[in-house]
Amino acid sequence: MGGEDGSELADGEDPEVAGGRCPGYPARGIGGLWTNTTARSPEALVRLLGRGRAAVLGALDDPATTSALAHRLGLAPSSVSAHLTVLRDSGLLLSRRYGHQVLYERTPLGMALVSGDAQ
Repeated sequence: MGGEDGSELADGEDPEVAGGRCPGYPARGIGGLWTNTTARSPEALVRLLGRGRAAVLGALDDPATTSALAHRLGLAPSSVSAHLTVLRDSGLLLSRRYGHQVLYERTPLGMALVSGDAQ
């Protein structure tokens, strides 16, 4: 069977995909899926941001609320809130409202800092 441009297609191959006309997008966060997290040194991040902010940034593997992070890290919600504000103002986090909650998540820059891939 041939494609629209006369090229041959493999059995079962979709002509829209075969011609490169179908864009593909990688899943968000998949780049770090198989990385060795124990090989990273969090101490450099601690020296850069401070222990509290590095802990908050590192704990945001998934979007979370201030109270969830405070509970997870064993910190006062007011301390976590202050750290989140600075990290968000620095472009390392995004915040979005979900009903009555505000969820925080890392930006690509925040992900790069945590993974040690920042250039």
